Amino acid sequence: MSVTPLQTVDWTTSSSIPSQLTLSRSSSATYFNSSGVLSTATSNNPRFDYKYNGTSWDAAGLIIEEQRTNTVGTNNFTDSNWEDPGAPINIGSAVTSPDGTSNAYPLIPSTATGVRQRWYHLHESTAISTVPVSMSLFVKAAGYTQFAIREAQSGGASVIYSLSGSGSIQASNSGGGVTVSKATISSIGGGWFKISAVFSVSSNTAMAMGLIPLDGGWTSGDPTSYSFAGDGTSGVICFGPQVEVGANPSSYIYTSGNSTATRAADILSTTDSTLLSAKAWAMEVGEAKPSIQSTLIGINTVTGIGPASGNALQTSVGGTQTTGNTATWTGVNRGGIAWDSTPRVSIDLNGSTVVTAANTPVTPTTVYFGNMNAGAQDFLNGHIRSWAAYSALADAELVTVSTVGASYSITSFNILVAQTLGHSDRHSPALHLIKQRQHKLWGR
Repeated sequence: MSVTPLQTVDWTTSSSIPSQLTLSRSSSATYFNSSGVLSTATSNNPRFDYKYNGTSWDAAGLIIEEQRTNTVGTNNFTDSNWEDPGAPINIGSAVTSPDGTSNAYPLIPSTATGVRQRWYHLHESTAISTVPVSMSLFVKAAGYTQFAIREAQSGGASVIYSLSGSGSIQASNSGGGVTVSKATISSIGGGWFKISAVFSVSSNTAMAMGLIPLDGGWTSGDPTSYSFAGDGTSGVICFGPQVEVGANPSSYIYTSGNSTATRAADILSTTDSTLLSAKAWAMEVGEAKPSIQSTLIGINTVTGIGPASGNALQTSVGGTQTTGNTATWTGVNRGGIAWDSTPRVSIDLNGSTVVTAANTPVTPTTVYFGNMNAGAQDFLNGHIRSWAAYSALADAELVTVSTVGASYSITSFNILVAQTLGHSDRHSPALHLIKQRQHKLWGR
């Protein structure tokens, strides 16, 4: 027995949108190309992104993001909207930035003694209350390998990073009603890192970005209280400061002229009759945002499948159901849904136990990819790697196609493996043998 998808797409090997789908985005937007250069896609054009693995760039898939606004009006650190409340940090000559232009600047601490070295851009957002704000920046060591991002307006919180090796987060501190909810650092090659910090506030305040190059002598405490004299040449190169309301950093949004800039949302959808007739879907994603409710497949105004805030997979097609297992959503994950007129709605996450209920599903009139309800809510804010649509799937078949890396075309042997996964010890020698045979059949 075999099951062939109505349609399948792999955006880690293909860089085009099928004619049955429509992508709209009313602004330009950025992504990394296969050479690791920060690039720009014009309005209504897709972004097939790449991720650095430590030695080369791997295809990450199609980016789907919600609308965001970068409230830092300039990347030019010599601009008057940047100020130094401590010693006069020197701004070096522009050097090559991750987009290949000469648009990055070294921040070089002063040689004055007993002073705090910091560089602030003030008032990047209007007053907010408890809403997370994400700050991000591209940085590269230029003599100093310690660096901090600070929420500066409220005098509250910082994250300290090491720019040595593959990069690391050394510490974070909170105060003044501001807390750090998460922070990241990732290498993008050539000594460059993208760093980010997410801050939450307990009362209405404006948020401001503080940048603090450190000489390596900082060990603990508030980095704005750490004083040292620079050597006049060492510092940290910076590019692309971004402050945006949201619980995760998004792709870089260019600004200029001391004005904010908005990247429009990516709306990917279909009203193709063949795809609307599908009664099962599977989608593989990479780097969806953990602990945030989002959508893999949206059907009309509801969630076909998507991560819940608790990191399980859920659906609201015909009634809310949630899988028992969870995922980190920071790596590659795959979810699937199948339904029929019995009634039945089944969902599965990463080839685990199927959750099914006698629910009557909605009738699809529009299917959305990485968003729902015409982009009104619950964006993926991540990468779609691949997907497949089917005329029908039984539960055992759903397990197979919901397994990360599995073929979307099903044979009877695939189903045997799925059934074994569901009823046997996953680490048994017999299952190991089946998996070896499965890999040979799939050419993996």
